[in-house]
Amino acid sequence: TTVLLPAAWPERRLSHWQVLTRARAIENQVVLVGAAAVGTQGRVRLAGRSVVLDPWGEVLAEAGGDGEEVLHVDVDPDVVARVRADFPVLDDRRRDLPRT
Repeated sequence: TTVLLPAAWPERRLSHWQVLTRARAIENQVVLVGAAAVGTQGRVRLAGRSVVLDPWGEVLAEAGGDGEEVLHVDVDPDVVARVRADFPVLDDRRRDLPRT
């Protein structure tokens, strides 16, 4: 499973982007592709730093923050299944909660 997360994250909150993308990859046990805009939006400078993370939150590839960049990364298509089999945290989610 791969999740694509497009974003326009302010430069002054770059550390939040880095922590939160890692957390999302880990807690959902997915490959996460965070596609982050660069440049400015209004008067806000954007952080850039697009990233590809594995299900353990390890950085597979990361862009800079100064200009457009294309990331190339080979992702093992079986990595998510292996991680979920080795550490099945998603099995702990409650499935019996009523939907609202």
